[in-house]
Amino acid sequence: MKIQHFNAGAIRFTRGRKFYEVAHAYDGQGFIGLCDGRVIATATDPAAVARAMIKSAVWMR
Repeated sequence: MKIQHFNAGAIRFTRGRKFYEVAHAYDGQGFIGLCDGRVIATATDPAAVARAMIKSAVWMR
């Protein structure tokens, strides 16, 4: 897994052929989790978004 930090608050990584990103929400309220450009999780803190993304990755198997 390769992790890259580009700007404050954004975490981007790949797993297999999927591209994941945790970033600030567009409206400035909380954070969003993206998988290949689609929003798959929203929460008020980045840790909650990461947990939701892990759960969705396990569910998609």
